[in-house]
Amino acid sequence: MIKIESDDIKCPECGKTVYADIYETEVGTELPTESGFHVWCSDNLLDEHCTLTYDQGLNLQSEVYKWLCNNLRKLPI
Repeated sequence: MIKIESDDIKCPECGKTVYADIYETEVGTELPTESGFHVWCSDNLLDEHCTLTYDQGLNLQSEVYKWLCNNLRKLPI
């Protein structure tokens, strides 16, 4: 799980910090694919999670994807 450390990206329902659980990455960059991760408002998958509307989920997924691409980028050696 990766903690999304951003003041702007929070769960739209409860306002908590969100976490990304990455399960699919691009071969060359090892960045997550656009739909290769789940977003949770807890770092424990067994905890209760908020239920988002379709639009809330889509917007949150998009914001988290941008954050992941900007913050997990690997620099060439």
